[in-house]
Amino acid sequence: MNLEVSFKIEVVNAHSLTLIQTTREIFTCSFAFDAKDSLPV
Repeated sequence: MNLEVSFKIEVVNAHSLTLIQTTREIFTCSFAFDAKDSLPV
C-alpha cells in the first residue's frame, strides 16, 4: 500500500517535470522566434 502510493507520487512528479520542461522549451522557442522577428535585419 505504502509502496503503491509512493510510486504514484513518483509518476506524478515525473509528469510534472516533463510538463514544466516542455512548457519552458515552448516559451524559449517562441521567445527566440519573437526576438528574431523583431531584429532589424
